[in-house]
Amino acid sequence: DVVMSMRTNTELIIDYQRYEGQRETLTIQPYFMKVYNRRWYVLGYIKETESIRHLALDRFIDLKKTYVKFALPKDFIPRKYYDHVVGIYVNEDLPVVNLKIRVYGVQTEYMRMLPLHKSQREGASKYGEFAEFSYRVCLTPELKSKILALGSNVEVLEPLEYREEIKNEISASLDRYKKKE
Repeated sequence: DVVMSMRTNTELIIDYQRYEGQRETLTIQPYFMKVYNRRWYVLGYIKETESIRHLALDRFIDLKKTYVKFALPKDFIPRKYYDHVVGIYVNEDLPVVNLKIRVYGVQTEYMRMLPLHKSQREGASKYGEFAEFSYRVCLTPELKSKILALGSNVEVLEPLEYREEIKNEISASLDRYKKKE
């Protein structure tokens, strides 16, 4: 039904279950679908919030077709919409920044084979020890998650504020392990 709605430019009314347990009824004008981390997402205009958002297809509880037509914005290009993000989280208020990281050990080869983002450029390296990669990205929660997942194999170099943010996350995590039970 979602694909048919996209083909005919007709709105859908969905019952959507958020992770927090909140259930809501939304009217969506579906623009396109995207797979990320083995999950399908529908990106479109949500009338109730008057914004473009992505919704996880597996969170749809119920779906009703309508015959209400909509026009896809002429200037909306899905690839451009995700140009500066890692993952699916888009926040138009986040600026695009220069991110620079240093990756250590064998993880450097993984980064070369599976870039973190399409803007990835490799800079300085010390063979077998580390490599530095730079990006033009928005600092989204998904990016932070990916960086933290690299553990001790990564170090954020720039921007300095982001380096501090990541350092504070690691410190908070370490504090949990230091607590006595």
